[in-house]
Amino acid sequence: MVVRFVVLGRTAGLRSSRRIIGRYKSEEELRDVFEVSRLNRHARRLLVFRVVEPGDDAWHLVSFDIRGVVGRRSGRVRRATKEYSVIKQGMFWSLCGRIDNSTYICPCDTSDIPRRYTGRVETWTVVPHDPKTLEEVRSSVESTVMWLALIMNRAGGRLHARGVARARNLLRLSETLLSAPWAMKVERTLGVPLKPIRDARERLAEALERKRGRGTLSGGSRVL
Repeated sequence: MVVRFVVLGRTAGLRSSRRIIGRYKSEEELRDVFEVSRLNRHARRLLVFRVVEPGDDAWHLVSFDIRGVVGRRSGRVRRATKEYSVIKQGMFWSLCGRIDNSTYICPCDTSDIPRRYTGRVETWTVVPHDPKTLEEVRSSVESTVMWLALIMNRAGGRLHARGVARARNLLRLSETLLSAPWAMKVERTLGVPLKPIRDARERLAEALERKRGRGTLSGGSRVL
């Protein structure tokens, strides 16, 4: 089968994956992500991405699954809550939009991030196929931008003890993000401005500079 589309969405309302791909999925396949060569009426109701060749306007759809993690101390299988959280942060710092907890749409290939925790990872080079899918991508990336701006703004008000080191790390991460070629791609292809991140970074840098000045004046030794 030639994969022309990737369809995303829960099949709870459709009873099973047969409505999308004509068969039941196996336990080894990723859930809620469907590769198809054509779109039926059920598939069109969900989010639809068209598979394309790599290019300046192409995006990367990354989906993964972590079924369970064995705790180092307990030796028992636990939910992969921590792993999902770490993956989310890595994806967000690459300006990915979160479609759901295990599927992201990204301006660059970030599949190496979930592969640190699971071998159940798939990625496709895609573009949104219809207006509803484009709007979902835009909305999810906008949420990422606001999340990044929020954590930098919060860091600027917590410059004590470990807070300084965290703030400096956030400055480095934001500099890498804003200088990456895919940052401009977000603004160009989606029209999502990165101004909230730039403004938050500037405020954080100013807060660190004020902290530096207070440390020098008060004790004669520099804080940073």
